Amino acid sequence: MTPVLALQRDPGLRARIRAGVRSGAAFGLVDSVRFASGWRELGRLTQQSPGSPAIVDPYHGADGPMPSGALAFQREHPSCPLIGYAAIDTDQRRSLLAARLRLVTLLLPELNDRLLCIGSSVLLGADYDAVLRMKKRLRAAVPQEAQEFAEHLVRETVGPCHVRMLARRLACCRRTLRRRCASWGTAPPRRLVTLAKLFHVERLARWSGQPRGAVALAVAYADYANYKRAVRREFGCPPSALGRRTGVDTVASRLIESCGGRS
Repeated sequence: MTPVLALQRDPGLRARIRAGVRSGAAFGLVDSVRFASGWRELGRLTQQSPGSPAIVDPYHGADGPMPSGALAFQREHPSCPLIGYAAIDTDQRRSLLAARLRLVTLLLPELNDRLLCIGSSVLLGADYDAVLRMKKRLRAAVPQEAQEFAEHLVRETVGPCHVRMLARRLACCRRTLRRRCASWGTAPPRRLVTLAKLFHVERLARWSGQPRGAVALAVAYADYANYKRAVRREFGCPPSALGRRTGVDTVASRLIESCGGRS
């Protein structure tokens, strides 16, 4: 299995990263956390584990307002997905935005760093290029007013997610979200959530090398039977047959079509 990479000096946050990986959704899909002593060593670990996300303090080693080390690392290793995790103040957050450092997400202690959030961030960041390609295709498929919905659809379904949760993200109720999807020309939100979950299952199964059933339980499904029924309902075949049909590409194309785009 592939490790999660990390660059973090704070001992409390180091312990929390370990706990988030061991107890969260990522458990069983990644085998450990490998901590680097600095940006240079993180670069070497990135080369050994391509596609693995790195949970980093963006200001590690910085002596000014800009995250200079993180920016230099990202220029040299653009394919390594970075998850920011640090106790930073408002000015530093503004500096991150100004620096255009590309982060999968930014975790802030005691704000959004629940163990579940750490595990879900790892799974979202794993093989992040596939996630970015899906986001790009969805943005092209849906109208401008549905862009925020498409963004939440990809991000939230890497963990336990339902239509009510997406509706809350958009400050509306389930019925309103169904009406909006109809006006946007997409499939109903429940079907889109199902397809997005299946996309993450296929993507992470390919990345981790783990069986699809184990991935489905880690990512989004309460039991294997629910996952199996979802695959049969959408594709008319068992999960094993979907895998033989280049599963991740098949599911991605179906999701794009269901959003009104061309596969």
